[in-house]
Amino acid sequence: MGDGETARLKVYIDNEKADASISKVEFVPQNANGKAMTLSQESSGAAEKVVRLSPPTDSITYNCRIDKLLVPYIGGTTINWMSNITWRADYWSHSHTFSSTTYDDFIMPCTKSGYNRGSQPTGFNQNNPEGPSNGIYGYFMDDYGTSFLLTGNWEVKEDSSWVGRVMSQEELKNYAWIYFPGTPVGYKNTFDFTYNDIATGTISRGSYGKGALVDSMDGRIMTENVSVSTVPSTDTTVQSGSGFVGYLVVYVRHNGSDKDTKVYVNLDIRNCEKGYR
Repeated sequence: MGDGETARLKVYIDNEKADASISKVEFVPQNANGKAMTLSQESSGAAEKVVRLSPPTDSITYNCRIDKLLVPYIGGTTINWMSNITWRADYWSHSHTFSSTTYDDFIMPCTKSGYNRGSQPTGFNQNNPEGPSNGIYGYFMDDYGTSFLLTGNWEVKEDSSWVGRVMSQEELKNYAWIYFPGTPVGYKNTFDFTYNDIATGTISRGSYGKGALVDSMDGRIMTENVSVSTVPSTDTTVQSGSGFVGYLVVYVRHNGSDKDTKVYVNLDIRNCEKGYR
């Protein structure tokens, strides 16, 4: 049987003249999936019983369908957003005549190529207190708020060829241009980070910077660049965790003795809705 499906079973004595009766029908789970199954009795009689066996829910995986996608350009040249964009934590310093040095902290997606840290991050305009303004940087988030701003030398254009395409949520999260993995922990340290770094705990999620921090935020879809709808998966592949879950046991009393018959129950788990199979 499949997840989300209810099996209706009628058990009866085939020979009306037999000195036999059905004492009970029960389900005996053999693993965690089996323990989640429920058996209910629809009708009961000595010669016939009708039962229903059901898994707890229909296991459905939801994917992301792209409704609109804006792709990045620099100077009229398109940037490969699928392979050449990464998330970066960075900072730059202000030296003050009568006070100690202060720092501005930034979280941003930028191109992987053409990056040279030097004394100041390439792409920062030191005369612009709003932070990065050219070169490799696209959207950025600073310590003045939680919104991403598009820098002057970057532009975005709609790519209609992506409309209607579907990808899994995990796949979407691996593209920095369309998914923000959350704020990493750091201070006076320049590093690239990915969704996988945050998800596995290689890099902790928290606040970046010192003093006026880039706020701690959870991961989210970059709605600045992409609009998506969630749609149920159409994948009919039987998933791991499927298989034998327990026995349906029928107990029969015949000629003064009790006997039982076991029926093996297998559960197939699929990502799609039960109506799609």
